[in-house]
Amino acid sequence: MPYRHAHWLVLALFPLTILAFWPSYFGKLGEAAVSDHLHGLTGAAWLLLVAGQSWTIHGGRRGMHRVMGMSAFALGPLLIGGFALATHAGAIKSVASHPFYMMFGQPLLTADLWLTFATSAVLYLAFRYRRRVRLHSALMLSTLIGLLPPMLARLYAAFMPGMTVRGPETLYRFEYCLAASMATTVAVALYLYWKNRRDGWPWLLAAFITSACYAFYMTIGRTGTWESFVVQMANWPAPAVVLAGIALGLAGCLAGWHAGKTRKAIASAEPVGRSLASARAGDRSLGT
Repeated sequence: MPYRHAHWLVLALFPLTILAFWPSYFGKLGEAAVSDHLHGLTGAAWLLLVAGQSWTIHGGRRGMHRVMGMSAFALGPLLIGGFALATHAGAIKSVASHPFYMMFGQPLLTADLWLTFATSAVLYLAFRYRRRVRLHSALMLSTLIGLLPPMLARLYAAFMPGMTVRGPETLYRFEYCLAASMATTVAVALYLYWKNRRDGWPWLLAAFITSACYAFYMTIGRTGTWESFVVQMANWPAPAVVLAGIALGLAGCLAGWHAGKTRKAIASAEPVGRSLASARAGDRSLGT
C-alpha cells in the first residue's frame, strides 16, 4: 500500500499547528471568533479523518475505512464552509484596518478564496478516483497542503533567525516568512511527486495550487479591484457565506462520487464488450 506511514506524519502536524497558532488562536480560545472556531475545529477533524483513513487501510480495517470515507461527505463540505467563513472574517478585519491585514492579510485573501475552490476540486478528484488506491491516497493527503504555508509562515516568524517578528517594527519580515513557507510547501509537494512518480500527479497539482496562491497574492491581491471586492465581501451575510461554502464542498463530493461510479460502470462493461467481440470473431471464423 502507498504512503504506509502517512498517518504518523499527519498526526505530527497537530503539535506543530498548535505551536504555530498558539498566539493567535489556541492561547486565547475564549476570545476567538466563531469563524476561528469553525475553521479550527473542521481543520482538526479533517486532519484526524485523513490520518484515520491511512491507518485503517494499512491496518486492514476496510470496513472502518469505508465508514470514515463516507463521513467525508459531511466533514468535507463543513471544511470548505470553514474556509469560506474564515475568508469572510478576514475581509471584515481588512475593512476595519487591522494592521496585519492592511500589510499582508488583504492580499492573502486571494489565496484563501483560491484554496476554497481548489480544495473542493481536490475533493472531487479524491472521490472520483476512490477505486485507484495510489491516486486516492495522494489526493486525500494533498488536501492538507493548504495548511502548510500559514503554519510554516508563523513558525518561521516565531523561530527562524533573521525572520522573527517581535512587534510592529519587525512585522515587515512576515513577507520573508510567507515566501519561505510557500517555497517549502512547493518543495515538499515536488519531493513527494519524485518519490511517488507512479500515479503521483496529485502532488504536482498541489505544487501548482500553492504556487498559484503566491502568484495571486503578489498580483491580484495588490490591485484596487481586489480591494473593492474585499469591501463588498465584508458586507455579505456570514450565514450565506458558510452555506455557499458547504454547498460548494458538497457539490464537489457528490460530483466526484458520481464520476467514480460512472468509471466503474465503464470499466465493468469493457470486459463484456471484449468477450462479445471475441465471440463474434469466433462465429465468423466458423462460418456462422
